[in-house]
Amino acid sequence: MRVKARGGRGMIRGETITTRITGFPVAIEDIREMYVIFSTSSSIVMEKSLEDCTVDTERQAISFRLTQEESLKLKTGNIQRSVIVVTNDGSRFESHPSEFRVYETKKGEVI
Repeated sequence: MRVKARGGRGMIRGETITTRITGFPVAIEDIREMYVIFSTSSSIVMEKSLEDCTVDTERQAISFRLTQEESLKLKTGNIQRSVIVVTNDGSRFESHPSEFRVYETKKGEVI
């Protein structure tokens, strides 16, 4: 699976980024559950589920947006993002983690 986010390999805390996921090993119609996990080396920081996403069956892509509140929860430094998919027949697939950098914002509050 390929995970693409605006801004490439980094983001600033507080940004409202949209992430698009493509390259699923199965047709999107066959996905029963999906989780996008944001983590550090020691803990899970945030999790998005299929219910939080927009599904585009024509393009075989799933996307979601982080709110200001959600992205402000991310700490500065390196974050890993993984995608876990469970299909209708119970098969489970997990992407390799992609790493990106979170930079500090000049205004650390929702505006």
